[in-house]
Amino acid sequence: MKNTLRGIVHNYNCFRAEDDKYGLSKDDFCVTIICDGYDRIPESFRNHAREKGFLDEDLLVQRGFMTKEEKSEVYKMRPLKDVMDSTVPEEDIPKNILHVWQVTTWDLGLEEDILKGRRMHIMFAVKHRNDGKINSHKWFF
Repeated sequence: MKNTLRGIVHNYNCFRAEDDKYGLSKDDFCVTIICDGYDRIPESFRNHAREKGFLDEDLLVQRGFMTKEEKSEVYKMRPLKDVMDSTVPEEDIPKNILHVWQVTTWDLGLEEDILKGRRMHIMFAVKHRNDGKINSHKWFF
């Protein structure tokens, strides 16, 4: 996953290098990372994302979207039918929802200083459950 972050920062730096050409400022950019279901995120990346502040499972637990086993400290998404108000008809329960965190950072925790002193706006989006990659693109396009 850190290779993915390196690629994202590299692309960000390429766009930013063209600032004068396009007249864009750092506030015109927001990098969006979409994870195709919480269960698909490797544990090493979950730990990294928590440390860097763009994943907060405890917030999802507080809002009722997740459970956390106290002994093992394992997080698990709750079924959407259990999350919805009981008055919502079954046919109106969404098939999926998206959980989004937004942070502005100078540090993604990469060994190289590839942000080069630039702050980056990041939206980290986690689909409640895995629907497949093609479906992920529908969320933001």
